[in-house]
Amino acid sequence: MGAALSIFGKINEESPHFSLLKKTAEYEIRRYAQAIAVETSYEAEHVLGGQGKSFMSLAKYIGVMSKPENEREEKISMTVRFVSF
Repeated sequence: MGAALSIFGKINEESPHFSLLKKTAEYEIRRYAQAIAVETSYEAEHVLGGQGKSFMSLAKYIGVMSKPENEREEKISMTVRFVSF
């Protein structure tokens, strides 16, 4: 997996490899390999408050700040593909 860059600097989390299918001035079309996604929900607690709790549940599961809280107690790498709706 490669490193992703942002306008704020280098991001150290992993980024999935992709094939660039088309690039224009406005957008890119990319093909990613098969992946597993995780979804969680939250109650809007002043919007960002609830969203933060949702993210922390995921962080605990993958073991960001402590012992991983998953069945295998296995640390899982965090990637840059984090989407919030």
